[in-house]
Amino acid sequence: MVKVGDYIKIVSDNENYRAYTGRGKYYRVTHVAREQGWGKGKHPGYDTGLKGEALVDCAGLPFSLYEYEFRIVKK
Repeated sequence: MVKVGDYIKIVSDNENYRAYTGRGKYYRVTHVAREQGWGKGKHPGYDTGLKGEALVDCAGLPFSLYEYEFRIVKK
């Protein structure tokens, strides 16, 4: 389970993420949401159809990622 402070690597093949993937590109998780809304543990852009799947924000990334789009590389 991903937590704030974990480091992740993007594993999605989404072409929009190409500039942010590759060798040595790791990002520190700054926010983890599992439901829609505002505040701790919530995100206004959370897709309620993915209930239980974490949506994270990371330092150095201008977008959020769902749990299936990354893997944890360092805790």
